[in-house]
Amino acid sequence: MKKFILLIVLLFPFSYAQAECRYLSILAECLAEAEKGNPIAQFVLGTRYEQGECVDQDFPQAARWYRKAADQGDRDAQYRLGLMYLHGKGLEKDPLSACMWMEIASINGLEEARSEMASLSAEISQSTLLEARERAQAWLDAYKHGSDN
Repeated sequence: MKKFILLIVLLFPFSYAQAECRYLSILAECLAEAEKGNPIAQFVLGTRYEQGECVDQDFPQAARWYRKAADQGDRDAQYRLGLMYLHGKGLEKDPLSACMWMEIASINGLEEARSEMASLSAEISQSTLLEARERAQAWLDAYKHGSDN
């Protein structure tokens, strides 16, 4: 029995170190893909930086990666970016930009964004809401035009 416990104690740190190295390798691959412009990898990095998973928590970095993915049409990144503007996490608090990104994510079919927009519409001025919707439509038109090329 003592040999079995000793074996477990000796193997566990190795397995943990091995798993940590594998995770860091995956993170490095994700970073490489994100830098190549992969929106899924960019969203994953944004999430890691926002939550502090395997990297130091860094809201400005999270916002940077979310923005890159959002600009490529990733609705989850659009929603997360809107939340960051709404709460001033990593970006200056900006209800207009928050509503714009929420509206884009909502138009792109993300239910959480629709719910958030319903809440926001009761909290912000109608002029801000109208401007956010106009900006969202302009962004969507430019995105559509850019993706047609």
